[in-house]
Amino acid sequence: MTTMSEREHRIRFEAGLMRLYGGDWHRRDDGGFTMFEGFTAPSGCFARYRARLVLPPSFPCQQPDLYVIEPCPLRSRISGKHLYEFGTSHDFHIYKHEPQVKICYTQSWDASTACVKVMVKLVLWLLAYEQYLDSGRTIADLLNVENDRLADMSWLQRRQRVVGRSKILGRETHGRH
Repeated sequence: MTTMSEREHRIRFEAGLMRLYGGDWHRRDDGGFTMFEGFTAPSGCFARYRARLVLPPSFPCQQPDLYVIEPCPLRSRISGKHLYEFGTSHDFHIYKHEPQVKICYTQSWDASTACVKVMVKLVLWLLAYEQYLDSGRTIADLLNVENDRLADMSWLQRRQRVVGRSKILGRETHGRH
């Protein structure tokens, strides 16, 4: 297990990366858990979303949880039904959690993964969610199409495409390195 000083050093490093590449995320500590919370409005999305990344006490060895907390609850395409009512769902890349949506963003966690990478996955998920509302195609199908496109690009091209297209808290991220 990581000592508190190593964990705190890593969280401060992550906070710096989040400010540099991901906008203005606010840090909050609560009972051994550290949270980054903020608003995002990816370009191409109609809504503005508030998200929370919860880092467990054993972070970075344990995977953080990612939630969309506003709007709450997220609606589904089916009239009168909310997304969380589907429970844990591969089609929607979510875990059972009420009433907020907990996003499944990776199959395996590695302690070297940066939180800003998780935020890029959040932007992709939100874009797919809004496309699902319009088209009815599942989020899994939409993310697979995007992953196929991204697989043909270099890491830098992917970062520029995903992060560069996103507006986070009203700040453009174009041209940041």
